[in-house]
Amino acid sequence: MTDAVAAGPYGWRYNAPGYYYHQDKQLDRATVENNVRAALDGVTKGEPWKSPRGVTHIPLLNKDKLVVGDLWLDADLKAVEVGTYWTGARVTKAELVADGKLVGTIWLP
Repeated sequence: MTDAVAAGPYGWRYNAPGYYYHQDKQLDRATVENNVRAALDGVTKGEPWKSPRGVTHIPLLNKDKLVVGDLWLDADLKAVEVGTYWTGARVTKAELVADGKLVGTIWLP
């Protein structure tokens, strides 16, 4: 039996190959929301581009000009809310929601 199979089925909160999810590392919602707010205070929107499938991507850049998130619809970063979030081996990924629509994601260390 491989380690991946021994760790549990693939999917939500299980550690699949490549460190997709962590079952033993969960953060409470208030912590994630505070971290997202702090991260969004220091980001700027990068140059929009379209994927070959026609999806718009607007990179979110931190003060070091590193991409820390992605918007698919242009939205006011001060008005977005935190949607669903999940924790992986290296980052916590949170959905950004505006007017009830998923508009992007941000990655928190």
